[in-house]
Amino acid sequence: MKQLLWKLQGALKQALTAAGSNKALRALRETAAVSPAFYLVLLAVLSAGAGADVVLRGETRRVFRFYTLDTGALTVEERLLPRLTNREEAVSQYVREFILGPMPETAAALFNPCVSLQSLIVKGSEAYVSLSAEAVLPVEGAFPLEKGAFRSLKEGIRVNFPALSKVKIFAGGCEVQS
Repeated sequence: MKQLLWKLQGALKQALTAAGSNKALRALRETAAVSPAFYLVLLAVLSAGAGADVVLRGETRRVFRFYTLDTGALTVEERLLPRLTNREEAVSQYVREFILGPMPETAAALFNPCVSLQSLIVKGSEAYVSLSAEAVLPVEGAFPLEKGAFRSLKEGIRVNFPALSKVKIFAGGCEVQS
């Protein structure tokens, strides 16, 4: 039991040091002298909250909304992506993952495989996403664009990045209405 506590202490110190939290590390050292059970409580809190494995590995959960091929029903997919500190880079990462499409084969592709993210700008609470012109072209075997590919992308950005209240999407330089 004591060895487990020492290993846990080391892992938590590494995680807090990597996160750059000197205050938290100081508090951790002070409480270590008081109670080794503190580490068990801290592990339980981390596990219950965001998942200790995700926190320790530096990943973040992102939610993607796609549609099924057969009924067109909305399906939700979660992916673990590397945690990025720059919000603009994190939104760009999300858009690139969204363009790749769903993982399960039962879900419909939303965009042509040739579609790419041209640029992305985040200013305050607004995001401007520019996709290549192929984004507006229908794709055989993909879900019809009029059913909400762009709306799904917009909603996904808003859900994953709640600080962004306004998202504008452009394809080939023209704004897309969704």
